Amino acid sequence: NMKWGYGITGTVPTTMGNMISLQSLLLDYTSLSGTIPTEIGQLSKLTILSMTVCRLITGVIPTEMGNLDKLKSLILTQSHVSGPFPNELGGMTALTYLLLESTDLTGTIPSSLGSLTNLVSFLCANLGLTGTIPTTMGLMSSLKNLNMFSNKLIGDFPTSLGSLSALLYLTIYSTSIGGTIPTQYCALTSLIAINMQGNSLTGTFPSCFGSMLNMDSMNVASNSLTGPLPTSLGTLTKMRSLYLSSNSFTGSIPTELTLNIKLMWFSISSNSLTGVVPMELCSMTSLYNVAISNNPGIVCYHSCMNDIRIFGSYNVDECSASPTPAPTNPTGAPSGQPTCVPSCQPSIPTGQPTGQPSSVPTITRPTSSPSVVPTSGPTTIPTGVPYCKSHSHWLLFY
Repeated sequence: NMKWGYGITGTVPTTMGNMISLQSLLLDYTSLSGTIPTEIGQLSKLTILSMTVCRLITGVIPTEMGNLDKLKSLILTQSHVSGPFPNELGGMTALTYLLLESTDLTGTIPSSLGSLTNLVSFLCANLGLTGTIPTTMGLMSSLKNLNMFSNKLIGDFPTSLGSLSALLYLTIYSTSIGGTIPTQYCALTSLIAINMQGNSLTGTFPSCFGSMLNMDSMNVASNSLTGPLPTSLGTLTKMRSLYLSSNSFTGSIPTELTLNIKLMWFSISSNSLTGVVPMELCSMTSLYNVAISNNPGIVCYHSCMNDIRIFGSYNVDECSASPTPAPTNPTGAPSGQPTCVPSCQPSIPTGQPTGQPSSVPTITRPTSSPSVVPTSGPTTIPTGVPYCKSHSHWLLFY
């Protein structure tokens, strides 16, 4: 174990191949340079080989490493190993962790990886991988974490991945994968998080995703998905984040989505949605951030939306219009006296001058503007500042 040995320099010695009883070799965060010696393939008892953040390690992964049939963990994260993805890795059937993200590997993913039925975590994100995802990856029956984002992958999502019944995290975003979302993925009922953001997906969103009852985070933003938002997503009561923005979804916002009582982040901006934001959104006390902007057909103003910040740090994006615009100054209102929008206009009792709400306190207009506008009691506001008093909340339109 030479982990964190920043002062360790030089190359990995070829004589390490003579350490035939070695079971664990940890070289993480060292300053070793050069290539991985082929002699490492002689360490027949090796179970762990880790070179995390060995930025000076270069060259290809030796094909001789395919002889390490007892190796359970191969971790080369943020090293500079390069060249094509070795086909021989498919023969290392004891592997449970294959972590190769942020290296310089290129080429296609070999179909031989389907033999890794004990693999639990496969991370190959941020590489230069090309080609399609092999259908044989659906044979990795123990896989729980699949992360392949930021590659140059093409083709469609293979339906065979729907057979990965143990899968918890599916992260394949920022690629050129297109086609539709396979309905076979609805069988992945153990999924906790799925991220398909920034691909080239088309078609409608499968309504059967509502069967993924363990879902915590779902992100299909920045694709070309169409059709209505599925009401079935309202059954995902454990979900805390839902990102559907920058697609071509149409129709109204389903009231059923407000049944996600733990939802904290909800983004449907930049679609073609229409109608009114459900009033029930105002009562979702767990919400932290709501993004609704850039849906020209949405009219999202509700009087309760003025109070939505009471429950936390909400961020409801501005919609295109309010359902009822503020009226012009009614007959009888004092000159220069602004009026309330209809949603907060209190009733006017008999005998009260028209346009002068009974709940508005006496206004004293000072010659200079106060630094703070109180919310109740005798109130002073700057000359010319429109005001509206309703339910003990001020709406100031500067």
